[in-house]
Amino acid sequence: MAPMKARTRRHLESEVIGEDEENRLTRALFGIDYSHSNKAEMDCDKRDISAVERAQKCVWHDSDDDDCTDGNFQDLKQNLVSPPKKNKYQNHLRKMFERFYGYGTPKWARHTSAEKQSKEGNELEVEFDETVSKLTGSTQRYLDMDWLLVKGIIAYTRCPDVTLGHHDNRSINALLFHKVRPVVLTAGDSGKIQLFRVDERLANGNFLQNVQFSDFPITSTGFTQNGDAVICGSRRQRYLMNYHLEQGSVMQLNLPKSVSNQCPAHFTISNDGSLLAMIAQSSQVLVFSLPTMELVKRLSAPSEVSSLQFSSDSNQEIWALTERGEVIIWNFHGFQHMFRDEGAVHGTKIRLSYDGMKVACGSNTGIVNVYDVADVRGNGHPKPCTVASNLTTSCDSISFSHDSQIMAFSSRAKVKPNKCLSK
Repeated sequence: MAPMKARTRRHLESEVIGEDEENRLTRALFGIDYSHSNKAEMDCDKRDISAVERAQKCVWHDSDDDDCTDGNFQDLKQNLVSPPKKNKYQNHLRKMFERFYGYGTPKWARHTSAEKQSKEGNELEVEFDETVSKLTGSTQRYLDMDWLLVKGIIAYTRCPDVTLGHHDNRSINALLFHKVRPVVLTAGDSGKIQLFRVDERLANGNFLQNVQFSDFPITSTGFTQNGDAVICGSRRQRYLMNYHLEQGSVMQLNLPKSVSNQCPAHFTISNDGSLLAMIAQSSQVLVFSLPTMELVKRLSAPSEVSSLQFSSDSNQEIWALTERGEVIIWNFHGFQHMFRDEGAVHGTKIRLSYDGMKVACGSNTGIVNVYDVADVRGNGHPKPCTVASNLTTSCDSISFSHDSQIMAFSSRAKVKPNKCLSK
């Protein structure tokens, strides 16, 4: 600041006194000539001004600056209540820029130094990992629940009748879906087994194959473990029929001589395909090994058994429903538990869900009670968690979907009395 004040003072003196007179007085008093130093200082000042002008001159022309003629940015300082601070002013400019143009810092204005890129890269990686963790953590429940049905009305699409052109005049007593392929099996009093491919569109290729059994009205069917064969039972004959789907061969399965007087009209097969349980006479249940048909177990019930099924996760446990509405759990290791279906007058059907968490019991009054399996195992008087009273006639069929979200039940007493119940 001192040299600048000195130069200003000398400049004013030169204007008042005159530059030549000033130099003459200086030489007379001090013997020093400042004329050359003044020229040097003036040259230095000119160089400084020129350097500043060069430093402040724009290297390029930014077209975005032309859009600021409306005064939004120029009047920003005047709109602030207090004199703007540097950071505050920059933040205001940045916010207004992003508001007008919809993006952040332009690419040309970003720092590209290797050190800053490395540091920012590490920070971005950490921030990215944290963000992904938060997103996956917060949306996991939505991803898990994506397959669940919404409570309320069930929306569905009805597939066309795949049996079109192959209808039978006799009643159908059994309907099964294949374990692996989209194939449905039908069987009934005509003694004929038919297989159809299930599709949303009706085509000539829906019908796959059929087989006819003579004098064998089919009342019960079941697939083997891998689904390559189907076993059929009849109320008229004292043997079972085994039909191999791929080979097209038919084999007769005879009962042991000790129980040869029984008719295997109703039976169930374990999930692993190793055992077959049959409803026999005198309130008995007979268990055979497959495919040898060797008698493994003989179980007795307090009254006639109307329906039975193997446990979903074990071939050592059977659930049965009697005509009096009694539910019996038999375990081959000696455990047995029994409870009564609430309100049942005559039990007709029992079914376990595929996940093994629910058991449904139907009766001749059309009421279907659904129980929690964990609740009924140690309780002699369990209460149903769900009661379906949609049917007004006897419940003859109950089935759960593969994910156990929907339970379908129906009656043969009316035309199309099919009902569905979701969780």
